Amino acid sequence: MQSSSSKPIQKSFLPPATALKARAIAAWLKDKKGEDIAILNMSGASSVAEAMVIVTAQGARHAKALADWLLKNLAESDQAYLGMEGYREANWILVDCNDVLAHIFQEDSRRFYNLDGLWAHCPVIPADAFPAQPVLAKTVARQQS
Repeated sequence: MQSSSSKPIQKSFLPPATALKARAIAAWLKDKKGEDIAILNMSGASSVAEAMVIVTAQGARHAKALADWLLKNLAESDQAYLGMEGYREANWILVDCNDVLAHIFQEDSRRFYNLDGLWAHCPVIPADAFPAQPVLAKTVARQQS
């Protein structure tokens, strides 16, 4: 008998509004020199979020700047965020954007926690798929209605 933890995870397509939000978040982080950005499609793999954006910062100050920039852009796009953890230490900042989780790591922490490896079974959207100028604004809100 196969345990529930060893069952293969069904891969699903991201809802269009979530894909748009994840790509916008990645583009915003890229605008502020975030490095090694990855978007993971978590649909079917996690009950917590539909997508995950992972980015590497060049240090604590840069990680905080990325988090601040992300929150500013979410607010300007009428997108709520549910919470943020790790800002004070800035080794790993988690911004919960409801259906998308943004993980801002310093390089050593990203290697140590290895979320990329932990969720390697999830499809990755390549970095060159990010829009140069994300247009999110109220588009996501309309699509979610």
